[in-house]
Amino acid sequence: GTEINCGPDCEHFPFSVKGYDLWLKTDTNLARKIFTYVINVCGKDYFEKMMDHMSFKGKCDDSEIAVTAAGSAVFNILFVEKGADGQTLAQRWKSSGWNGLTNDERRMMDCRMSSRATIIEIQKTLDNQMMECIDLLDTARGKVILLDRNTAARAVRFTRLFTWFTHYPYFSRPENNGVEIPDSIFAEFMELAEQKFTRESKKRPGLTLKDYLSEDFGVFCGLIYELARDKSVAALERMDFHQCKAVYRIEGKFDEIKTILDT
Repeated sequence: GTEINCGPDCEHFPFSVKGYDLWLKTDTNLARKIFTYVINVCGKDYFEKMMDHMSFKGKCDDSEIAVTAAGSAVFNILFVEKGADGQTLAQRWKSSGWNGLTNDERRMMDCRMSSRATIIEIQKTLDNQMMECIDLLDTARGKVILLDRNTAARAVRFTRLFTWFTHYPYFSRPENNGVEIPDSIFAEFMELAEQKFTRESKKRPGLTLKDYLSEDFGVFCGLIYELARDKSVAALERMDFHQCKAVYRIEGKFDEIKTILDT
């Protein structure tokens, strides 16, 4: 992918669809190196402070939230946050020649330089790992191929995910775990996000919406769950109903019942 112009069907290229398993292997090895680099440069205390900022309360498991917060903290420190010299940590690492990384890992980091939090919408599931999707905050790009087996297994058409997103040569990937935005709160979420961004951009000229969402990824994940919770409570309060419980059991011979069900 650097000295050789690999095509989309090259099974030896980690950034082609056929080489996706190589991508997963590269990502696993790189994750350890990234984490070590961030801790060594920024210190454990600063990383934990950033991780707290990226944490949120939601309906998913605490361990899943912790993984999401840790990944978001790493990505924000590397690719978004700028130092006194106006450069990100990743830019400074790149200027040293991506010291300690292999060729594939350097290529992966080059792609991730533009990784940001955004909202993607699944347009169509193509197979067990591949989907068509659009970036709702970058619609001019059009449809892209999204590769992720976990997302393909659970996402239905028009699912919207708030997640970090990276474009690689022949496919795109959600980074870390994302949070699904239900249809019932999507318009309200977007309106609140735009309002918050408008206020913040007046203080910081040049700030982009994606950078703002990335910096406060945990805040906006929490906002999604908060809006969904409020919407559910409001819906229940408007309903005029009485709650009751009934318990049923089937009386009869199992073989006879099974014959009926089978037919």
